[in-house]
Formats: sequence, structure tokens, C-alpha cells
Amino acid sequence: MQTFILWLGVVVLVPLFIFRVLFLFEGKKPSIAYESIGTLLVISYYELLHLRIMMTAEIGVFILILYTFITTKPVPEKHQRVIVGLTVGLILIFTFFTTQEPTRWIACMAALFLIFGNYALNNKRKPAGWVLFSLYYFCTAYVVYAHAPLHDFFIHAQIFLGMLCFMGFIRRR
Repeated sequence: MQTFILWLGVVVLVPLFIFRVLFLFEGKKPSIAYESIGTLLVISYYELLHLRIMMTAEIGVFILILYTFITTKPVPEKHQRVIVGLTVGLILIFTFFTTQEPTRWIACMAALFLIFGNYALNNKRKPAGWVLFSLYYFCTAYVVYAHAPLHDFFIHAQIFLGMLCFMGFIRRR
């Protein structure tokens, strides 16, 4: 099982993350199918590593993707705020009540950075979105290292993506 999780992280998720950031870096949005598949794989990866807080944040992102797919229109900012608020509430509940992960506070911060970073990038707040995504990737690298230190390629990719997102901040200011 550990080999499968490692394979999922290295062979599948790292390229998906890199291409997604490169799309965003160029000012383009990946397709809904690409986003959906990537998010479901990330949810599976975090579940296999028992990172429930991180998984909850990705589920919130997936709900936004599904909403966009169902309505075939951009998600109104008012609806995004509701989804973001519910996701943040679930993340905080998991952090305080349901998990005893040693890195739960850093995972909580990473999850919040992901949710608010997506919100910022989707609502024309690009500099804030890039900084939040950068922080998300750095925190994720630490959390995954604490739970699965053998996943060093995935961890290094997260650090690389954090630096790439920070370059997006510098470039888009």
C-alpha cells in the first residue's frame, strides 16, 4: 500500500500540481475535468496518508469545481463565500474536535491558505492568491514530511511549487 501511495504522489500528483500552477501562472484556468480529476486524486492521497484536515480543504475546492460544472457559469462571489465559509467551519471542527494529528495546526493553516487562495485567485485578487498558494504549498510540504517522510519527491515538489507561486506573486504585482 505504501508503494501505491508513493506512486500516486510522485507519478500522478506532482505533474498535475506543476501543470496547474503553470496554467495559472500564464493567466489561464485548467479545464473543469482536469481540476476535478486532480482534486479527487489529491483527496485520495490525503486520505491514504490520514490527513483529514487537508482532505477537507480539497473537498471544499471540489465542491466549488462541481458547482461551476453544474451551473456552467462562473460561481457568483456570494455563493463562493458560503462554500468557503462552510469549508472553513469544517476545517476548524476537524482541527479542534476530531483529530489528534501532531501537525494539525499547520495542516489547518495550510487548508485555510488553500481555500482563501482559491477564493482570491477566482475573484481577481491575484497577489493575495499567489501568496496564499505559496504558503499552502510550504505548509503542505511540512505536514506531508511529518506524516510520510519517505515521500521526499512529493515534499520537494511542494517546496518548488511554493517558490513558483511566490514568483507568480512577484510577476503579477
